[in-house]
Amino acid sequence: MANLWIEGFDQYGSTNDAGLAGMVDRYPITAGSTPVVKAGRLFGKALGNSNGATNFTFRTDDFGNKSTLIVGAAFYFDNVFSDRLITIFEPGSIDGFNLRLTSGNALAVHRANSSALNTSAGVISPDTWYYIELRVTIGNAGVGSYEIRVNGTNVLSDSDEDTQAGSTAAGNQVQFHVRINNNCFIDDMYINDSTGSQNNGFLGDCRVETLFPNGVGSSSDFTPSAMADNYTLVDDDGFDGDSTYVESTNPTDLDLYEFTNITASELIHSLQFTVIARKTDVTDYDIILRLDGLGGSAVTVNSTSYSSFTQIYEVNPDTTLAWLDTEINGSEFGYEVD
Repeated sequence: MANLWIEGFDQYGSTNDAGLAGMVDRYPITAGSTPVVKAGRLFGKALGNSNGATNFTFRTDDFGNKSTLIVGAAFYFDNVFSDRLITIFEPGSIDGFNLRLTSGNALAVHRANSSALNTSAGVISPDTWYYIELRVTIGNAGVGSYEIRVNGTNVLSDSDEDTQAGSTAAGNQVQFHVRINNNCFIDDMYINDSTGSQNNGFLGDCRVETLFPNGVGSSSDFTPSAMADNYTLVDDDGFDGDSTYVESTNPTDLDLYEFTNITASELIHSLQFTVIARKTDVTDYDIILRLDGLGGSAVTVNSTSYSSFTQIYEVNPDTTLAWLDTEINGSEFGYEVD
């Protein structure tokens, strides 16, 4: 699999709500001021920072050691500043290769806290959305390399650079930095590695559209927390904890839901299905995230705190071809107790 991560920030509550309930269930490390959601770049929402004293940072889960990582995201700056935007962490939480904005309207790359390895010309202006992409191969001189693109244009690259900070030539997490005082917003994020035949390089400017349950599917085995159709208890635009939910302990119990439709017909790089779940007693449970009658590997729900679980489908498993919007719009998604 080449596509590792997708994020559009559309499911974290109402615009301008502070706290982003549910975000900590997906990102294990957050620090700094309180994040907020704002109106998105194209639609939906974007992530910003409250008027705190420090940056807000969030880091992905450990997705395994990857020699090459490709990261893309839309950034908006209402002031030009000098600070980090993206950091690649190496195994053992080693601070590694990172991309920074400079006060000279340029982008610079660093290895941990070293002096800049290279700096672009001035390519960033305030009050404008930019789609910024980074590709880095982690390694010492002779192996390491990088390329930075802005709106599809190469602005900085080197095919022979020491990009490795620690003892392992790999990255396993990506951290994003959101500047204080609402000076920075981020939206439409992806992370790829270089393996496989799909999504193994730059994707270019792309958008993430979040779809929510909006109808009863072909199976409703889970027990609802209230007398209502099951989908209405899990269609939250903003995580509501134990206020509404469905639950089951019975193997093969299956809930499937209809979802809102995609709004535009464009090339679909990948589909990510996300479930937030927790256990309610000492027993761990395995659940399978289902696409119609198909499912991936089981995931283990082993905490009484809510956690986020995802399944990525880079192609339609029925056709093994890129998704069509009509295929997604006609599918049901849900979960089954394994």
